[in-house]
Amino acid sequence: MVEVVGSVVDLATNRMYSVRLDGGTVVSAHLGNDLQMRIVRLIPGDRVVLKLSDVDPSRGRIVRRSDAAVMKERVR
Repeated sequence: MVEVVGSVVDLATNRMYSVRLDGGTVVSAHLGNDLQMRIVRLIPGDRVVLKLSDVDPSRGRIVRRSDAAVMKERVR
């Protein structure tokens, strides 16, 4: 799996998110198990790190928020 960074565009159905990668490509992604257990909520504009599927690169799994987003929350 390839790890990439992108921004959440919108929330689709069934906890699926549309994420725009830094290269401009839009992919569908779901929350990874760790994030689901912590009940993480993402809003459009959040920067996230996701792993793209080797079989279908238009789908991925969100593994965490990017470091810049985490630092922003800690400042609040």
